[in-house]
Amino acid sequence: MAKFPQDFEQHAHPVVPGAVHYKLYDTDGNRLYSVVGGGMGLYGDGVTTFEMFCDTIGDVVLSYATADDINEYLEESQE
Repeated sequence: MAKFPQDFEQHAHPVVPGAVHYKLYDTDGNRLYSVVGGGMGLYGDGVTTFEMFCDTIGDVVLSYATADDINEYLEESQE
């Protein structure tokens, strides 16, 4: 089971200055989850809270989510 943040790739956000962007891919290289934070307009500070989007289920967005919130969602969605 994937865990945030250790199993996610971390990069600087490509559009929002000062923000972070974490990505989790499946074994075929398809992005499953995108987690961002720390920049203007994002719903999280990028340190303790984050905004998560699930690429496979377009309407799932977690705002101001902690790492524990994200991991709880990941655990429930992978059962």
